[in-house]
Amino acid sequence: MANILLVYPAPGEFKERRFGFSLDLLYLSSLLKQAGHHIINYLDYSIETFDMEKFSRGLDEADVVIFELDSFPLKRAINIHHGEKLIREMIKRVGSGAGRKKKILLFGNDIALGGYSTFKEGGSFRENRPPNPPTKAFDLEFDYALAGSYSNSINIIVESLMTGNPPPELRPLTDLDQLPFPDRSLLTPYAEHGGTVDQKPGLQKSTLIRTSAGCLNNCIFCQRKAWHKKYQAHSIPYVLNEFSELKKHHYRNIWITDDNFTYDLKRAKSLLKELSDRDLTTDMKIAVSSWTRIDAEFLETAKKTHVSIISFGVETANQEIQRFYRKKISLRRLSQLIRYADKTGLYTVGNFIIGAPMETRATIEETFTYILDTPFDRVNVKILDYMAGSELYESLPPEKRGVNRHIFACKENGLNEFPLEELRGKVKDFLEKFRQSREDHLEEKISKYGPPYYLF
Repeated sequence: MANILLVYPAPGEFKERRFGFSLDLLYLSSLLKQAGHHIINYLDYSIETFDMEKFSRGLDEADVVIFELDSFPLKRAINIHHGEKLIREMIKRVGSGAGRKKKILLFGNDIALGGYSTFKEGGSFRENRPPNPPTKAFDLEFDYALAGSYSNSINIIVESLMTGNPPPELRPLTDLDQLPFPDRSLLTPYAEHGGTVDQKPGLQKSTLIRTSAGCLNNCIFCQRKAWHKKYQAHSIPYVLNEFSELKKHHYRNIWITDDNFTYDLKRAKSLLKELSDRDLTTDMKIAVSSWTRIDAEFLETAKKTHVSIISFGVETANQEIQRFYRKKISLRRLSQLIRYADKTGLYTVGNFIIGAPMETRATIEETFTYILDTPFDRVNVKILDYMAGSELYESLPPEKRGVNRHIFACKENGLNEFPLEELRGKVKDFLEKFRQSREDHLEEKISKYGPPYYLF
């Protein structure tokens, strides 16, 4: 059996204070422990500051080091650059070449974007780069790369690395219920209470949970289909059992990390109703995300189940840009649902994008006016980003993509008529205007219903 060190490198930038940790590495830990492997430590540098002495101790004890190379969704910034530094440091300390006893396994969503697949040649693993990789060429030594699979493939690969025998053909996971629950025992109280590199803990006991993976909607800017090519969901009994475990261990704030919790609206309603009927969420506050295709019944069920926050992907209030993004939203109906949610005490977050190729100052103002006229409690406004794995990114000619994993839509990149700094200025100025417009209402709402999550 192997001693294994799990490492999540630091994101390239900390864009905002945000609760979260690597749920994927916790799944891997559970799978590895089932096979009898020993997890030495879980080092998550999106939460904790880098400590060379602690990292070195982990290297000394490990037979296999798993580095998760993530893409944008978790921390909204890639972590590949810090990953490169850590791997170089490991090679410097433990040696290189086919005779290196300590093995390096790359894992994560960024692997699915290309440029990392490996093959065995002459007794050592080497990288097999595709002709036009959508990612920066990865010139570091490693032993195997696994593109975000949660199946028992991880144990097959670890056995292969330890024995030197090539792994058999790997099969994708077809039933999510085959997974054990993620290994939350690896999380420190600091992580579970909202502590990060730049933020002290301020939450009551909190965690993440995933009830489904994937979304088959066709948003042209989404990169998630690069790793979730189909929609899969845990059975309702599986999710109820996991929530029962969360209640047993006194978790209060629960963030459901599904790509689109309401993709299957009927399932979402049934799941929430079962959770409510079984009294599994009474002392919790739950956050979910939605593609906006919901109804009043869902909001009522969510309220009974102690859902506190619903995040909506709206993107734009302009119909032409909606069609470009492949979004089909009735803005009038959505506004009515947001008002209904506001009256019941549900907190809502609206997510918007500016910078489409046909964007004008008038269409930006159209979106900003819609936001101000709709009682969202919070909004996120981003500049359109052509991210590796998305259809938008793939529509760019190879010479424009180059080695970049993402390209902002702006005049400098020939993707719209706005300089990047002007777009950033518009976002900054509007968010301040929005904050001021909602300040009194939000204060009254918190006074009446309590904050959207449990604080110390």
